[in-house]
Amino acid sequence: MKRIIENEIKISIPDFYALGLAVAGSLAKSPCVDSGNYALTPGIAKGASERFFQLIAEDCTRLREIILKLQCYDKTWAFTYNPLRGKPLIYHRDAPQKLLGFSQQLLIWRITEGLYYDLPRDREDLNKGFGDSFQSYIGDVLLGALPLDTFRIQEEKRFEVAKGLPRDGADWIVSDATGHVFIECKTKRLTHNAKAEGNSSAMEADVIKLSECFVQNYQNIYDARCGANPSFTWRGLPMFNCVVTLENWRIKSPTHQTNLDQFIRAGLAKKNILPSVLNDVPYRLLSAQELELVAQDTTRHGVVANFALESAVTRGPYKQLFPSTLPELLPEMSRRGAFTEVTYLAKHHPYE
Repeated sequence: MKRIIENEIKISIPDFYALGLAVAGSLAKSPCVDSGNYALTPGIAKGASERFFQLIAEDCTRLREIILKLQCYDKTWAFTYNPLRGKPLIYHRDAPQKLLGFSQQLLIWRITEGLYYDLPRDREDLNKGFGDSFQSYIGDVLLGALPLDTFRIQEEKRFEVAKGLPRDGADWIVSDATGHVFIECKTKRLTHNAKAEGNSSAMEADVIKLSECFVQNYQNIYDARCGANPSFTWRGLPMFNCVVTLENWRIKSPTHQTNLDQFIRAGLAKKNILPSVLNDVPYRLLSAQELELVAQDTTRHGVVANFALESAVTRGPYKQLFPSTLPELLPEMSRRGAFTEVTYLAKHHPYE
């Protein structure tokens, strides 16, 4: 993924983050920054700052044209794309080095989740690499949160349910003395039309896609219960179906829940899996951010208490799972003690 991303954005990821965090720190003191002051940022490559500002800054006249083109005042107004999400810094063409930043949060979003939108959607290697990276990250979360002396964490293992009939299996299986959680990782996001239009054909199409993820995992669970997966030992313990998405879908309304349940039942029927599995094996949708917290709660309460009796368990406290990641990615900033400001930004502007 690093190679693909850097080839697309024409700047190294460490340089992109270093400059982004440096500018975000400056915006804490003043909404105005001078791009020329960042050309000599310690540790970055020559020319990196120019490329960085090309990616995140826009001429105010051009930005005004884009805003006028996108603005709307009907029921979808709350979901209208804000061009400042893509270009959080603006300038006037007569003085392009003088930049105005309305929001630190917009800049933080741009240099983190905003990178996703710089990448092409039609590259097979990118789509596979993105999915594999997300699956690997979820494994890091599980390994970082769950003590291995209490929990067994199994990664995806290919097996045959019959001769010539291979199966990939669940992305991750977490087991303890009380039960098992089968985890399927999906980078699929709720589309803009589905968010904006609510109960619509676009939302229905997205919920159908989501239901297919749960059905896929029910197939994994069915195979495991039948003994087809040689690496898994059931022991008759309770089992749970968990789909983890990169983005929080926020579709917990009764209508969407009913539709999701109906689509899962229809998918199970096509797989010849009895619908009673929904009672035996409850399903749950989590975002990656939610899983980071749920995994820590599972450490304290166990699989069954956390997944079957989630409303009864005490939540938190939570810890940062990967405190060394940022210093390792940006050692020059770490040596200069620059992460105090970054920590402040993270606490006051949490990732959405």
